[in-house]
Amino acid sequence: MKKKSIIYILSGAGLLIPVAIFLVYKSIFGITIYPENPPRILIIPTGATYEQVIDSLVSNQIINKIKIFDWVAKKKNYPTLIKPGRYVIDKDFSYN
Repeated sequence: MKKKSIIYILSGAGLLIPVAIFLVYKSIFGITIYPENPPRILIIPTGATYEQVIDSLVSNQIINKIKIFDWVAKKKNYPTLIKPGRYVIDKDFSYN
């Protein structure tokens, strides 16, 4: 009886782990903007802070998952690497 329960538990974990990995991958690398929106222009002025960039992305309805964007941006050290400029954000935009 113990062997069967161990097999069931391992089988369940074997099915759930790939699904969880796929969902995390899709959240980070998938299309992460509002897909119904046309391409948008984002202007980041010289001297803009990370919070101002986040506010611009949210107020222009460019991103829809702020926490994931924030996590990826911090992993890539974006808060200290903000580059001013004019950016076209289209439907293929991802957080990566």
